[in-house]
Amino acid sequence: MMCFDANKKGMIIKCPYCGYEYTIDEIFVKGELIGQSHRRVKDTLGKVLAVDYGDEENEPQLIEHYICDGCDKEFVVEATINCKTKPIDEAVDFKNESVSLLE
Repeated sequence: MMCFDANKKGMIIKCPYCGYEYTIDEIFVKGELIGQSHRRVKDTLGKVLAVDYGDEENEPQLIEHYICDGCDKEFVVEATINCKTKPIDEAVDFKNESVSLLE
């Protein structure tokens, strides 16, 4: 079993009234959180110019209303999705047939 400190990952949602805690999957529905795009328009360099979700049901749902299990009061949760990218280490990039030995 794998376990991690959810507070360090920013994945704990707290009721603003009583402090009752939830994991993100208790509040948000997985597929609805990121949405499902049907078409994407990109320029020749790969930059996204437009996204079509088809209808409102397929758009990302970043705001949820929830009634607390602890105090029975309604509160709003607004998700912010942040993605980071980084290159992989040259030594494990098997698409590149050569590796620089000078570092």
